[in-house]
Parts: sequence; C-alpha cells; structure tokens
Amino acid sequence: MQIIKQCICGSYREKAGLSTSRISATHYPYVGCFAFVTISVRNNEICGIAGYLEHSEHRMISQPQHDPTYKLLLYVRNSIEILLNLNVKTSEILAQNAKIVKNVFGNHTLIGDSRTLLTALDVSNIKKQMLQKN
Repeated sequence: MQIIKQCICGSYREKAGLSTSRISATHYPYVGCFAFVTISVRNNEICGIAGYLEHSEHRMISQPQHDPTYKLLLYVRNSIEILLNLNVKTSEILAQNAKIVKNVFGNHTLIGDSRTLLTALDVSNIKKQMLQKN
C-alpha cells in the first residue's frame, strides 16, 4: 500500500491518530508548494519513503488561517428562543432545526453570512444568554 502526503499549503490538516481527535479547522493558503512524500507500507510497517521534500519559499512564510465564523440566522435564533421558553429538549430542537433546514431553506446551511443549521453548543449558548437577561 502507498500513502501520499502533500504539503499542507492549501489543504486541511489530517486529524491526529486517535479517532476522538478533532480535525483542525486551520488551513494554510495555497502558495503553490510542490512538496510531497510517498510512503510505502507492507504488513503495517514502513518499507520505503520517497518524494520531493523542498518547500517553496512562500510556503515557509505562510501563516495558518481559520475559516470565517458565521452568525446564526436571526429567524433561527428567534425560533430557538421560543422553543427554549417552552422547555423543549435540546435534542428535539436540533431535530426540528434539521427539518426546517431541509423544508424551509432547501438544505442550505448558509444563507449569505448566516448559518441555518444549529449545533448543541448553539442551543446551550442561547440558553445561557436567555438566563443572563432574566
């Protein structure tokens, strides 16, 4: 089996070993770096490595970037507040939101600069903000 690894300029990093580790949202801007390595594996042991290992000069000075953060669509946020006031469970809110994204927003999770799809963390944060207001 052969595994090819390309320079991370312009691509997302792979998650580290354990299945519980998260994939980093950090990525580097594409600067045209041709560095790569081919790893040959036999019987779960590395038996050969080859590639072009010199990075471009621009790669050496490039800095990691993060994807922009998107706020929750006001319509979605307001509907979550209403459901939380009715003591609806987070799991039910997420399920209902998934249906809304499918039926109302045509499976579009981004509209302009706003998100339509919720996470459990969104619900938790809205709940905390509501408690702070009272």
